[in-house]
Amino acid sequence: MFAFYANAQFLQNQTKNVGKHHYEKVEAMAAKTNPVYRMSGYQTDLDDEFCHFYYDNDNKLIAMLDSMPGEYWYYDSIRYNDLGQLVRIECWQWYHGALTFVNYVDFTYNAQGLKDSRTNYNFINGNWELGGVYTYTYNEAGQIILSELMLGNMLFQTTEYFYRDGLLYEELWNDYDYYLGGLAPYEKLTYTYEDGLMSVVYDSVYNYGWSWSYNGRDEYNYDGNGNCVMFQSYNQYNQVVRKSVYTYNDMLLSQTIAPDGEDIEMSRPALYANHNLFTREQFWTVDIDQVLRYMCDYLYSYDTIGVGIRDVNSAAPLTVYPNPVSSQCVVSLPEGVRNVELFDMTGRMVKQLPVSSNQTLFDLSNLQPGVYMLRAGAAMQKVVKQ
Repeated sequence: MFAFYANAQFLQNQTKNVGKHHYEKVEAMAAKTNPVYRMSGYQTDLDDEFCHFYYDNDNKLIAMLDSMPGEYWYYDSIRYNDLGQLVRIECWQWYHGALTFVNYVDFTYNAQGLKDSRTNYNFINGNWELGGVYTYTYNEAGQIILSELMLGNMLFQTTEYFYRDGLLYEELWNDYDYYLGGLAPYEKLTYTYEDGLMSVVYDSVYNYGWSWSYNGRDEYNYDGNGNCVMFQSYNQYNQVVRKSVYTYNDMLLSQTIAPDGEDIEMSRPALYANHNLFTREQFWTVDIDQVLRYMCDYLYSYDTIGVGIRDVNSAAPLTVYPNPVSSQCVVSLPEGVRNVELFDMTGRMVKQLPVSSNQTLFDLSNLQPGVYMLRAGAAMQKVVKQ
């Protein structure tokens, strides 16, 4: 229900442990885990739906085949620039007995390496036509604060994002109202957290310009390692309309290379936080009579592709000095890395920096004190900001 609204990323597999107790668990597990994995695909236990991922030699996702009853999609030419940033996705659909090229999406990035725009093109009546153009604005911490959707010359939709203590607590959606001739409040999402992990997302809609009314909520439950073990979505009548229960193995997600490309729109996987590799999702949804029924199990598979990620405290090939850091630090990088990303302990990327040499200066002066994870290629390192 909220996978799109909640800004969910493809796979949504980001480290979200918060606090010393959680972090020590992850650190201890990382010291014992060296293999690197990538997701090869998933399928239902009914064999009526499957998805396969295809990679290049650098383990970047370059194609994806997604099939479900009555539908057949092929995402091809998933392209990246020299910094490893996603720049294009082409989409093919099974149509009249053949795969047909139906749309593509282009992406641009700003000087900080953050996504600047997303432009959609659709094949209609034998011609390529411009669809929506999204543009994005960020705060100094690299958090998105505004997205705008242009349809032709019309500003059709805006989304405003509000933060408290570095965590997203509200999204406000404004849609174009043809009666008013301009933007009007349409929907609002309010986020609550428990131990720094997203626990409940409340959905509200704006009724005829009068007031906000409750429209449902999503709830997330976690185990001691910060893995989302159950997701439930409620409608405005507090009826559960979707439910997922997740099973994990003992492998660390921080040791995983997962499919890249957050803008590939899929309904699965729908995880919002996890550290270990998820292997199974038991899925329920409502039927035509609005009765919640078990549908199937989704089974996820992985390829072992080597031993590439160092322990989180490894001195090489990724090093940070000084660490702890008060404002700036020098980062020594693995060979060939051209992009550095910094994540807070909720799994949110707070900084991204394109680099051109094996040593670079990283400015953290605008970040809140705390523990962060620095990722460079397949290497990770803990960074403490004072």
